[in-house]
Amino acid sequence: MYHQFGAGPSYSSIFRGYSSIYVAYRQPPPIRSRRPAHVCVRVRDDETLDKALRRFTRECEKEGLFGEMRRHRQYISPSDERKYRKRRNERRRRKEARLAEQGQPSGWAV
Repeated sequence: MYHQFGAGPSYSSIFRGYSSIYVAYRQPPPIRSRRPAHVCVRVRDDETLDKALRRFTRECEKEGLFGEMRRHRQYISPSDERKYRKRRNERRRRKEARLAEQGQPSGWAV
């Protein structure tokens, strides 16, 4: 037992022969290069508030804020995220195969 101070093998004896000690850490997730979304809509003099609100909503959609809010509603673990992504890709592949079998072009241009 190594419960006493100074008892047991020292670190220098464990790592003898190594020029340096390498500690393996898990890589941090990549930082998104996306800038923070700041949506600003100025209400013009000849514009109603409803039109300005509609413009604001459109800008938020363009920035992807609604999708981001939907994603952050509930925490999804990385394993679940991989599982959902795998299922989504499988559905997409099946749909593309089905459309190709029917002779229709795949993708958005139908």
